[in-house]
Amino acid sequence: MSIPRKSLLAGFAGAALAIVGLLAVLIWIARRDQLPLIDRSIHDTSIELWKSAGPASYDIRVEVKGRQPATYEAHVRDAVTIRAARNGYPLQQARTLGTWSVPGMFNTIGYDVEAIDKSTAASPSHLTIRGEFDAEYGYPAQYRRIEWGANTEVHWQVTRFEVVSPETPVPRESNPDVPRPDE
Repeated sequence: MSIPRKSLLAGFAGAALAIVGLLAVLIWIARRDQLPLIDRSIHDTSIELWKSAGPASYDIRVEVKGRQPATYEAHVRDAVTIRAARNGYPLQQARTLGTWSVPGMFNTIGYDVEAIDKSTAASPSHLTIRGEFDAEYGYPAQYRRIEWGANTEVHWQVTRFEVVSPETPVPRESNPDVPRPDE
């Protein structure tokens, strides 16, 4: 019993399409997160751009993904974080208030850069950091931190960055049940 030639060709064509589709998906998965590696030079260059071009007053929103996903907002006026919130709830502690300001994000990345710089051949770093920095102002637009062996990965991305005047009022928190500090 022989297989008709048309059936055989249709089978090969279907298999070829399936393989091409699978390859396309694999390439998409491999390329979807090809953020550049961050090293000391990139980090320091971005800080210098921020210092020279970054605004003193801005509102920023950062989406965090990983073990503790959240949305953070910081309202900075004249280089001082006036208000910050996590998922609409105000951050109250002074040590966390500036974490999601641009200098706070640079500090976070700086700790990881320092850890990688201190690694040696005998004690290699189990940390990979990748990211992108805004071309105009230099702020960290995306950051991915992967800690190998601990299976820990955190990714954050700036989803809103708005330059404002120092007199721009800071909006109320998005959670109406939370009183403003001045109320």
